[in-house]
Amino acid sequence: MNTVVSNIQILRAVAAQSVATYHLQPMINASFGTDLKLPVGAMGVDIFFVISGFIMFYTNHRSDRTATEFLANRFIRIAPLYWLATGCIAVLFVLGFHPNGLHHLTPEIFIRSLMFIRSDFPDGRTDLVLSLGWTLIYELFFYTLFATTLAVSSTTFRLLIITTLLSVAVTTRFAFTLFSEPPPLLCSTILFEFWFGCALASLYLMWKPMRSRSMLIVATGTLVLGIALSIQGAAFHQERLDEWRVVYFGIPALLIVSAALLYERIGLRGTNRIALLLGAASYSLYLFHPILLQSTVKITARLLPSNSDLSPILAALSASAVAIAASILIYLQIEKRILRAGHNFTKKLNRNRVVTSGIDNTKLHAQISTAASTTISRLTDLELQVTSSGYSLNNTEHSSDTTRT
Repeated sequence: MNTVVSNIQILRAVAAQSVATYHLQPMINASFGTDLKLPVGAMGVDIFFVISGFIMFYTNHRSDRTATEFLANRFIRIAPLYWLATGCIAVLFVLGFHPNGLHHLTPEIFIRSLMFIRSDFPDGRTDLVLSLGWTLIYELFFYTLFATTLAVSSTTFRLLIITTLLSVAVTTRFAFTLFSEPPPLLCSTILFEFWFGCALASLYLMWKPMRSRSMLIVATGTLVLGIALSIQGAAFHQERLDEWRVVYFGIPALLIVSAALLYERIGLRGTNRIALLLGAASYSLYLFHPILLQSTVKITARLLPSNSDLSPILAALSASAVAIAASILIYLQIEKRILRAGHNFTKKLNRNRVVTSGIDNTKLHAQISTAASTTISRLTDLELQVTSSGYSLNNTEHSSDTTRT
């Protein structure tokens, strides 16, 4: 089964570029004195979370991978490239730069960041060296919860288990709130966005509508509604994560991903190779765009006239182009190799498990065969004994008859 959903792959590119555009605005403002404030781009993260839930549920619904194999695969998928991006920021800081506003860095903070553990900075924030890594903390937490469902083959039961686990995690948040304690980071309501994706995957696997004008209207209406709500929801966006984000950004993200899946199901899927490549490189773009955008904007700000209205536009376009091109290069030269290594590693784990299972089965078959042979041998001996006793009895009876005669 082909597990690649083309529209979802393209939507990943849109989500990554949305986040990049959101982060690009303050960089342009700082360099050119503009006042760009379009927070809707931040919803790219929420689209990513819904897509992540969908992909995990959809691609593993018939998988026989163990939880260990699954988690190893996901960790290799997430961590090495994140470590590389974090390392690049640390190197730039050591060289005297302040990438993404980083003004303080210690070995302890760096190591904690590599372990996805946030640290307290002098400016009062609790963060990672690569700030956007907070989303990866939620990703890894969701993967851990999802791994517990792999022992169940029924998609319905899997969805029920993940629903229960996410509900318990979020409920814990409100329990802390009742006692006026700060809730744990991993108890945010944003976790339900992963559930949105899981539920969509469950429906997508069961429902295969025919292509018709009515379904096209439904898909288009869902997309338009999702975009409209996301623009409206941007008015409620805050820099800090809040419990209502799942409503003002999560629901629009759900609608947009649903529309993409509806288009896919009725045969309207994206086939443009460049768009699909951008989707494949979306993780590289997501991790490295802060460094790439900031450096390009600073360079173009020195080259372009500061009094021109076109300068901010040209700087933004140049920075976006550089970020996209560099991300594709990182994907092709680095990320794909990491993915290949991760695939080979988990494949080896699976092969070892199969071999071990085969050895155990061979031992079991040998034990059964030995027991069967022993049983047959004993039955044969018993039969011979009975047969021998029968002959002796006949001979005795024959002798008695002769004597009587």
